[in-house]
Amino acid sequence: MPAVNTDRDTATTPANLRALAERCARLATARGKATLLSIAENHCGGCCVGGRAAEGEAFAYFERRAEGLAVSAEGAVWQKTFGGAGRFAEARDATRDLLQDAVLGGGAAATAFGKALFFAAFTFDDCPATDTDSGAAETGGAANSAANRAASSAASIVFLPRLHIARMGEERVLVVNRLVAPESDPAEIAAEIAADIAADLAQLHRVTHDAPVPQAAESVPVASPLCEIGGAWFPAAVENILGEVEAGVLRKAVLARAWRAHLDAPADIRSALAFLRERYPECHTFAFAPAAAFAPAAVPAATFIGATPERLAVVEGGYLRTEAVAGTAARSADPAEDARLAAKLLRDPKELREHALVTDAILDALRGIGADAHATAPASLLTLPHVRHLRTPVCAALPAGTHLLDVAAALHPTPATGGVPRAAALAAIRALEPAPRGFFAGPLGWFDAKGEGRLVVGLRSALVAGTEVVFYAGAGIVAGASPQREDAETRAKLRAMTEAVFGAAPAPTAHPPSLATPP
Repeated sequence: MPAVNTDRDTATTPANLRALAERCARLATARGKATLLSIAENHCGGCCVGGRAAEGEAFAYFERRAEGLAVSAEGAVWQKTFGGAGRFAEARDATRDLLQDAVLGGGAAATAFGKALFFAAFTFDDCPATDTDSGAAETGGAANSAANRAASSAASIVFLPRLHIARMGEERVLVVNRLVAPESDPAEIAAEIAADIAADLAQLHRVTHDAPVPQAAESVPVASPLCEIGGAWFPAAVENILGEVEAGVLRKAVLARAWRAHLDAPADIRSALAFLRERYPECHTFAFAPAAAFAPAAVPAATFIGATPERLAVVEGGYLRTEAVAGTAARSADPAEDARLAAKLLRDPKELREHALVTDAILDALRGIGADAHATAPASLLTLPHVRHLRTPVCAALPAGTHLLDVAAALHPTPATGGVPRAAALAAIRALEPAPRGFFAGPLGWFDAKGEGRLVVGLRSALVAGTEVVFYAGAGIVAGASPQREDAETRAKLRAMTEAVFGAAPAPTAHPPSLATPP
């Protein structure tokens, strides 16, 4: 584990900041490379709902309102992309190296969030699709669309923010980070940090208690209907997977669909996030945008947003918490019918079979890295406004030194987003899906110097690039599935994001915007 020099309960006076910066500069000179200085300060505000950094700056936001958890990060003092099968291990090693001999100070340095945190978003696939192999040419120009080019070129990204603010229960902190190079002027670094603390605490007090109101439907006119990328590809693909299941090649594969739409004006990301956090308090509302300076010039700026019901992993104190979320049923506005659907889900053979595949695979993967893993309760219902899922909680004692990204490498993709057997399912996904997934169904979240933190799965999500939005939804195909049933499931899942972006009425009986296939 990286050595961390900690001055806890150090008041952020100019003299103390100068002393910490000087210590960092000496360490940087001895090491011959930049050393991290991280200053944590208590604050009395909250996390701004979807508060956004300046255009082009890195940004990350996660909130689970039911848990009282929120964290928002902006700016990047360090950012790096990773690809290939070893991307989790490479990201772990790169961040460990950056934190070597880091100096942590400030009045909140002893708290859970009062430390340097890395924010990350990993692509679903270790070899992302490109415009030429995505099959999107069938969609009448979708391959050249802004959001599709952003998804096609997506790489796994980790950044260390210029600052983050966090709220967890009674804990409220602001953390400011700087990389101090051997040639840095400690006085300038100290002055920059002091200015950031003063400016951002003032900004927090101005905006954190003024959450935006979810937008009205008429406030975001849609210039085009939702068009599915790839046209009418889904029914035949479901039949293809069912044939592989019957032949014994597959037990399950998850197919993801993508729809795109153009708005008359840029999507209001902040209002969409506000809608999601209010409507889905049990989910993790999220947004992630890398620093534009690190993206290829031809790739438009894009923000990945959503409200996911699924955690991939939470690592704290040598223990892991995760969950199997698989098996879905739509809800009804009629209370009696809704109760019937809930009871049916708990005994539906197809949904129980899908759920068992996911649970067993998670347990096997964790035991494969030496974790003592077990389900902590039987499958129960996770109830959301439009759908229900089966959910089984899992916990595990981890071997010493296990990093959150080690867990991610073992678990991702679970059968909830990939399939069983994993290799055969991924091959089918690559062959059949016409749109690149990018960050959809990939892990994203944060972690610290000890490898503790949280990753969620990027489901119920959309990629926003200016006036263009691509919406994603997936369904697990197992024995007993049908094209009609899986079509209904994906459209039910789609509603969370279309309501958030388009401002549709949030009642359970509301319908998504017009779904059309291009000519």
